[in-house]
Amino acid sequence: MTLRKKPGTVRDSTEALVPEGNFWDIGNYKPVLKRISHGPKLCDELTRMMQERASLDKHFSKELSSFAEKWEDRLQSRLPEYGTLLDGWLAVTAEARQLADIHMTCKTRVEDVLKSRVETWKKEHYKKSILHLKSYKRASAAFDKAQAPWAKRKEKIDKHRNNALKYAQQAEQLRAHPDAGESSKIQDNIKKAISNEKQSREKLRLRVEELMSYKDIYRREMALEFERCQIEEKERINFFKETLIELHKLMDNSKAIYDAHAVCLSRVQQVDSEKDLAQFSREFGIDMPMIIADKDGTWYLEGSTPPSQGGQPYAPKTPSHATSNAASNATLSAEENTTQNGNSVSSQDAQAISGMPTGTKLVALYDYEGNHSDELSFAAQDIILLEANPQVEVGWLCGTHTGSGKMGIFPVETTDRQC
Repeated sequence: MTLRKKPGTVRDSTEALVPEGNFWDIGNYKPVLKRISHGPKLCDELTRMMQERASLDKHFSKELSSFAEKWEDRLQSRLPEYGTLLDGWLAVTAEARQLADIHMTCKTRVEDVLKSRVETWKKEHYKKSILHLKSYKRASAAFDKAQAPWAKRKEKIDKHRNNALKYAQQAEQLRAHPDAGESSKIQDNIKKAISNEKQSREKLRLRVEELMSYKDIYRREMALEFERCQIEEKERINFFKETLIELHKLMDNSKAIYDAHAVCLSRVQQVDSEKDLAQFSREFGIDMPMIIADKDGTWYLEGSTPPSQGGQPYAPKTPSHATSNAASNATLSAEENTTQNGNSVSSQDAQAISGMPTGTKLVALYDYEGNHSDELSFAAQDIILLEANPQVEVGWLCGTHTGSGKMGIFPVETTDRQC
């Protein structure tokens, strides 16, 4: 089990900056300098994060556009949908296109506005000198100057304290000597060590008093530069906060997205089954005009002028395997792929393929999407094994797709014999 630190704590957020120690000790202002030097890098990281966020909108926009283009093509040329329900399908693709525009606009705003804003602020607030940033160099010099007198006094205090301890230890060692009570030389050395200790402690006392009298000056000079650095850091924090708020505003597409969803829902709610069924009945069903005979036996559509009175006789359309929409899809696919790929099958070739034995390998000339459950769907260059099926209509073949193993029918012009 891994324990995670709580985010937002001082220790967690500055661990890479703060060494062990106290700010007031000599040289322990280094984290302040490091924070200054990290400023430009944090500006770059903020820009990088915003660019990456913008790239997500760009990617999503492309995916939405691709989705819309794919399904609009299928609906308009391949799927046998009709009426108000077709408009319901297209409402979804229209919404996708609208959302794609919204996200692409968002991406452009973030890159055009915020990137230049951060770069301009960075140049204005982190000006460079030869080796360091000017603000870094200024702060370092100010802290060094403020600490120099304090460091000298601290060094003298440490020196006199160490001397006092050293002389006290000498006296103790001499008193512990076996001949301490009899040797006058040892007694003189003990007295000398005690005298030196007293002198060192007196000097220590004076240096401590001197240090404490300078304490307020040291505190004021160090605090002066520290507060200046704090003010500069406050500017950076507030600028980053304002930039992130602006990022949120630019990324907030909630109203535009809501409007796009609302338009889509409105169009879908307008799907009318009664209207679609009535349309189908008029075009393909019982509401089509009946075919009746004129007095001379000529067929014509009920409600129109009889041929005997100058009207047009009824001319039946050639029946096809599927609905007119599906038939036109197959023709359109064949024409498009013939134009694109330069591959076509003549009527003589089609007859020859139809007469080939079961098991003949056929290669698909282009992508084909079946319109019914009994039709095969395949991609260009797929291999299909010809199957015998006497019930297949003229112009169609029956075969097994070698990739999926599915057996179905398909237009003869979509394949050719594999070389």
